Amino acid sequence: MVGLALVCAGCLEEPGSDQDELKDPHVVQGKNLAKSLDFQGAVDAYGKALEVNPANAAAHFELFWLHEQKVLDYSAAIYHGERYLKLRPNASNAELVRQRILGCKQELVKSLPISPIAPALQRDFERHSNENRLMRQRIEQLTQQVAFLSTNRAYAPQPATNPSPGSVSNPSFEPPRIPATPASTVRSVPGSIIRSMSVPSGNPARPYKLHTVQSGETLAKIARKYNVRLPTLMNANPNLDPRRVRAGQTVNIPQ
Repeated sequence: MVGLALVCAGCLEEPGSDQDELKDPHVVQGKNLAKSLDFQGAVDAYGKALEVNPANAAAHFELFWLHEQKVLDYSAAIYHGERYLKLRPNASNAELVRQRILGCKQELVKSLPISPIAPALQRDFERHSNENRLMRQRIEQLTQQVAFLSTNRAYAPQPATNPSPGSVSNPSFEPPRIPATPASTVRSVPGSIIRSMSVPSGNPARPYKLHTVQSGETLAKIARKYNVRLPTLMNANPNLDPRRVRAGQTVNIPQ
């Protein structure tokens, strides 16, 4: 009867109310750390609040905001945002949180690795690569032969002023023979490949800058830092697993 009287008098608050959540010492500590720009410390504090009370909607909301805006961990932001909406489906900011969660999902999709190349496309790629290699070898041979002819121009046969019948100018000269490429090894080459080929220069420009991965960096962060699209960055680093980027690794940054 005493307990019933206290409830009727309004002396007891509903367990798990917003006020109870905000009074949690870990939540208070998290807010103070966030104000002092210690965002990782705030994440840890709110995590401790959820260990005490997994249904603390205020802690889930603060973690959603931190991971979306400051820590840039979109998968964690999506988790805590959806937990907040499940606990507070009729909150005044519920629609805004839903829109922000959608934005996090879009950012997460951008950071996913490109799907493997289909077998047929892989075979075409290898065939075109071989054709490109053969054409480059042929161009190099022709370049060497042109250089040889230019060097030995003085020994080329000169037309006679009044050649007598049967006379031959410089009969000892024999022009260099150009080795023919077997027809079985050269196929038709797409025009796009021919346009992309050029005679190798002595000192080609370096196509990439180098970046050393720092602690906590991901390929998505590095791409944003250098204003490069993530697929372009991943194509420049085919041997780098985007899910296992470690501090100290070297990343090629396209010029």
